[in-house]
Amino acid sequence: MPTVTKILRDACSEVILLSDNTAILQPKNSCDTKYKPDKNYLKDYIEVGEKTDRTVWLKTPLFTGVEVGTEIPLDFSTSIELPEATKEELKKEEQHLVDLKKQRAQLDEPSEEPSEKLSEKSSEKSSEEPSEPDSKD
Repeated sequence: MPTVTKILRDACSEVILLSDNTAILQPKNSCDTKYKPDKNYLKDYIEVGEKTDRTVWLKTPLFTGVEVGTEIPLDFSTSIELPEATKEELKKEEQHLVDLKKQRAQLDEPSEEPSEKLSEKSSEKSSEEPSEPDSKD
């Protein structure tokens, strides 16, 4: 199990860097409205960013009371293989998204036909209507 090597806390979230270069980002229960960052916060944040190979984003705080050296029960050393049925479903979903993007692109493209038809109709109307001479009495 990986151990915690660095913890960065800001007003609303917490970044936990593990020994296997995994970063866990979790929100705090509530934001600290009077938070002021340390002098070295930016340097530490850049260091964590450079060391991170994998990031885990959490919607709710999962690890509370974590200190440097604490073991975290996560193991990313082996990859998880998806079943074939799930891979096929993902491929179908991906193809569906591609099709939707193509349809949207077709809808977003400006069409020349309506403006051409409009200009043709206006020229036909002007040629059909007799011109009235301007008379001043």
